[in-house]
Amino acid sequence: MKYNPKSDFDRKKAQLYFDKLMSGTTPFEVTSLKKRSSSQNAILHVFLSYLGLELGYTLDYVKLNIWKMKWLRTTFYVEDFNKKTGIAYHRVRSSKELTKEEMSHAIGVLIEKASSECGVIFPNEKSQSFDDDFLLMQNEIYKAEKYL
Repeated sequence: MKYNPKSDFDRKKAQLYFDKLMSGTTPFEVTSLKKRSSSQNAILHVFLSYLGLELGYTLDYVKLNIWKMKWLRTTFYVEDFNKKTGIAYHRVRSSKELTKEEMSHAIGVLIEKASSECGVIFPNEKSQSFDDDFLLMQNEIYKAEKYL
């Protein structure tokens, strides 16, 4: 379960749940969530969509075959184990599983590889014109949405 520590309501719910776990006999794990930011997610999907538009591919194709499997294979193609059988298998991680730091690295690789291998230049987030450039990209994607 996910709780927001800034919310009094969530803090109370979390404490009740934790107390319940502590009174039981089953082992449990407490973890902290380090999620990517919503701005990272927005930038990622606009950049991937725009790359697809420029290359003539769908967002899904670019995301899986170029970004995950070609440019970031070691990040996304991982070995996992079936908990019931213990058999190892490989799977492609979802970008939802990435931490904020991993997502920053993955977006950096996307920007660098799109430029060096595909000739597609993305606007720099620190540039004063980033918001305008980003909006232009979104508009281009919107116009071509039925093809992506």
